[in-house]
Amino acid sequence: MITFIFIVFILILTVFINNGVRKVKRSAIEIENSITRINFISLLVLLVGIFFINSMDDPDGNIEVENVEIENPSENIESETVQDGSEKDINKQFSPWDGSHFKLEEYVKNNMKNPDSYEHVSSEYKARDNYLEVHLTYRGTNSYNAVVTEKVIAKCDLSTGNVLEIIR
Repeated sequence: MITFIFIVFILILTVFINNGVRKVKRSAIEIENSITRINFISLLVLLVGIFFINSMDDPDGNIEVENVEIENPSENIESETVQDGSEKDINKQFSPWDGSHFKLEEYVKNNMKNPDSYEHVSSEYKARDNYLEVHLTYRGTNSYNAVVTEKVIAKCDLSTGNVLEIIR
């Protein structure tokens, strides 16, 4: 919407300036040269403006999640020994090819505006007492089709991998 308003504003401004140039008493060649310069500058401003508007982050984000603070965000994300689940159960939840968490990746894609643009960047996990904390970083396009990198932190079931809660 911002892009559309910007385009309309530049076009209206260009029309008014061109009309003002035509009213000034000059030769026809000078008027045409002035109009050509004004149109070129307007086109340049339009292209630069659209580029900057589209490079801004999507204010809505790619997925809608509730923000909740993490217990200890400065903690390193490493695997710990687990009492309720075995290491085999945990490893089955992650892709051997790119390391993505199957169920969290599915959840994220289902909540994206453009799921086809999803690209896994990294996944890390920390096994807690009764759940698995998974940190997923991915790329995707936002509402303006700009590629953005997002991070999701989720609580997942130790044995099934089902997403229990989105932390962030």
